[in-house]
Amino acid sequence: MREWARHVRRLETLVSYVDPGNDRSRRLAERLGAARDEKAARQDPQDLVYRHFGKGPEG
Repeated sequence: MREWARHVRRLETLVSYVDPGNDRSRRLAERLGAARDEKAARQDPQDLVYRHFGKGPEG
């Protein structure tokens, strides 16, 4: 799915919004190579945001 989004849809980035208490989702995002994005917009200020490739709108 990530490869399709990046190469077929040509999306610059994907993000995962993870509840801070959800250790399994956090570890999965990290295993997939995502990096925490502290500056990313989020609906719930408690969520952790992981960016899978590319840079956010802030650069």
